[in-house]
Amino acid sequence: MSNHFGGMGSATVFGAGQYIQPGVHDLEVKNVSVIASQRNPGRHFFCVEFRVAKSEVHPVGSTVTWLVDLEKPSKDTAFSNIKEFACALLGVEATEVTEDVMDAMCTPEQPSAGMGVVAEAWHKSTQAGGVFTRIRWQAPDAGAEVSN
Repeated sequence: MSNHFGGMGSATVFGAGQYIQPGVHDLEVKNVSVIASQRNPGRHFFCVEFRVAKSEVHPVGSTVTWLVDLEKPSKDTAFSNIKEFACALLGVEATEVTEDVMDAMCTPEQPSAGMGVVAEAWHKSTQAGGVFTRIRWQAPDAGAEVSN
């Protein structure tokens, strides 16, 4: 009998998740990390996995993922989006979100796990003719209403 699973012990598990779709979503942080791209060596992503607490689109209890490319030519845009998320999650001003704060969020201790945030997502066209999902992050008590 041939061994079809030789090397299984050293195989990498690829993280795969459903991305946040347009709508308003109450989310709970499961994990915050920086991950390496499997397709493009040297490329990294800021990655947040959430449990859906309430949503117009995603099933309650399901997991959704938000990825931000950290290697884009315009790192300012990536950092701006990440900072907006951190401000909403932590309830702090933008000046309080530093490199150290973000590094701490991504540690194995996962200090943000269990914290809630509201994501208001919509599609936006790019100048190149593509579409991406833009997300406005808010603290859970900031007034965004999810209608289920």
